[in-house]
Amino acid sequence: MIEPQTSAPEDIQEELRRAQHDRRAFSNPAERASHLRLFFTWLPKILQDAPGIPWDQLPSQAMGHLVRTVADHPDAIPIALAVGCAMHAMKRNTLLHVSSMLLTLCRRLRTHYGMTQISQLRDREVPTRCATSFLTEQEERETGERSKKCDSL
Repeated sequence: MIEPQTSAPEDIQEELRRAQHDRRAFSNPAERASHLRLFFTWLPKILQDAPGIPWDQLPSQAMGHLVRTVADHPDAIPIALAVGCAMHAMKRNTLLHVSSMLLTLCRRLRTHYGMTQISQLRDREVPTRCATSFLTEQEERETGERSKKCDSL
């Protein structure tokens, strides 16, 4: 296992910056050692020490998504934790999809429903606002479809 870096040297930080912009950076299986080094450089210290999560077993594509896309998002820690906990319960592509959907959900909660901290999901306010909005949008779509059908008669 590659030991996590506690403070990354300057050259690794530069390599991490390049990897965040290079779509191919985590797709070559021959570069697994580089993927691990870059991932552990990015991975927040609190997660490196998480018991029972073998981060070195995370698929390279999932590492790449976290490093490049989740990157410095305010919810990076809970998203990475969820991915780490689920890594052995899902196939690689499903894990990647779940990671992407979690990021999308967190972004939407922040931009549309006023979430400023992930801890707000404990309270009912943000989830209720989200659910109400979803149901309203769904009702509007259904009403619009019904009126289109009536107009065509």
